[in-house]
Amino acid sequence: MIRQVFLFIIVFAIVLTIFAFLNHQRFDHSIQLAKTAYLGKVEQTAKYISVMYFQRDSTLRLFFQNDTQQIEKLFTEIRQEFPEIRELKVLKVNQHTAEPYQIELIDENLAIKFNIYTENLNLYVPGKVILATLDSQEILNSLGVRNIKISKTGKDFTFGLKYQRISSDLDVFSFLNALLVSTIIMLYSIWNNTKTRFSVERILWKKSERERKALQIILDLTGKYLQGKIEQPYQTLLEKAIEIVPGAQSGTVLVKENERYKYVASFGYDLKELSKISFSTQEISQWTSGEFFIRTGLKQYDESNISSERLEILRKAGRIDEIKSTLIIPVRINSEITLLFNLDNFDKEDAFTSESVELAKLFANHLAMILHRINFERQLVQQQELMEYLSFHDTLTGLANRRMFEEFSEKIISLAKREGKKVSVLFMDLCKFKKINDEYGHHTGDEVLRIVGSRLEKLTRSSDLVSRFGGNEFVMILYDCSMTDAEHFVERVIKSIEEPIEISGMNFHISANIGIAEYPEDGENIDQLIRNADSAMYYAKKQNLVCAKISECQDN
Repeated sequence: MIRQVFLFIIVFAIVLTIFAFLNHQRFDHSIQLAKTAYLGKVEQTAKYISVMYFQRDSTLRLFFQNDTQQIEKLFTEIRQEFPEIRELKVLKVNQHTAEPYQIELIDENLAIKFNIYTENLNLYVPGKVILATLDSQEILNSLGVRNIKISKTGKDFTFGLKYQRISSDLDVFSFLNALLVSTIIMLYSIWNNTKTRFSVERILWKKSERERKALQIILDLTGKYLQGKIEQPYQTLLEKAIEIVPGAQSGTVLVKENERYKYVASFGYDLKELSKISFSTQEISQWTSGEFFIRTGLKQYDESNISSERLEILRKAGRIDEIKSTLIIPVRINSEITLLFNLDNFDKEDAFTSESVELAKLFANHLAMILHRINFERQLVQQQELMEYLSFHDTLTGLANRRMFEEFSEKIISLAKREGKKVSVLFMDLCKFKKINDEYGHHTGDEVLRIVGSRLEKLTRSSDLVSRFGGNEFVMILYDCSMTDAEHFVERVIKSIEEPIEISGMNFHISANIGIAEYPEDGENIDQLIRNADSAMYYAKKQNLVCAKISECQDN
């Protein structure tokens, strides 16, 4: 009994350490994601407020006229749109900085100092800046981060802020799981000792030795795997299992990927050839109904359930004609069979005993832990990719994507509605682009799109936005821009696009068809404006025009 208690303590400590390590890694990664998201949130907020409110001719006039009533009204409007702002006030300064805004740290909160400019940035209010004090914790809460809090002391976060962790590496779930695993292993050891007590002393010694060695191997492999010293955990664990499990002479490991079970490790077989084939869930269902399955007579493989090509690979690379007995352990994670652990014997059909089954389960369950860890790391990578996607930029051109364009446009239209301004939406489709793609390949086509995107971005102001909607379609929104102004802008766009594009020593010539829709005449929201500008573009393309207004399209 003392031995079982000692084993329980060791396993409990090791499993608890594993959970603490995994939780700590997950926390460190979540902090990195939180830092990136926090930095982007603050920078985006500062840039938006600066462009939308403090790079305006109307705002400049308010401060030159010292219209305190309208200034306070403007501050109220900003605070309503950004609840994380605690206070907005005017500060007097001795020196002027060229940057539109500066982000500073005051106590535990962030402060943004905004310079007041005209829209073309050639005139500013001297001696005054707008100080916006932001609630650092409120910004963190808006990002959905709940496991840390902003504090005066702690570890470095971003913008000079510090944080303290609220949760710990060990939670109730970790303790319960460690207790469960340790209890199961301890009960298994007690049961095994009770069962073998009446057996021959030699058999008892061998069995106990195998169990001890199996546990030691698993514990050693766990430590090495957590330290990153094992590059092929499936293969390593399979080879160790064949050394320990009675009757095992060779084996394979299959993992479920994209609804198919594929070979990821083998011993005694040609893994390179076996990896060419896979099995469906239906094909392996006959072996996975219970906790384990022992199969004999693989020579009589049902050829009606498997193609001749796969069967030939199994015979040559998998030696199924030579196998007398196979022990199959299906591993379930969240009630789904995600892994098959197979051990084979070439000598006799009754090679695997109950002891073989139990030891094989032990190794199979450890494989499940490894697979769970691999899936966890894959999820972390996917989360990081998601964060990158949420940066709201097109991966090819670096322009805004559709989501960013629609969110930005909604705010632009709201601002235009308040200030009584015109807004123009331009929908552009490139001409002669498909010929370049077809004749010179997508790589050249992609480079053309990047160059076009760069040219469009240079033509727009800081209050405008150009976006790639996909393919060779670009959409632009121009603030404080009437239909006449938009037509003049189109002339500059066409002139820029029709300039030769040089790629790898070759010159390419393209043009574009552009449709224009104007707010509020052609639509009161961005969806209507995009739809009408798109219709005008197709009308221009059909009529062989460079540019068309939605009114022309509707008239015809």
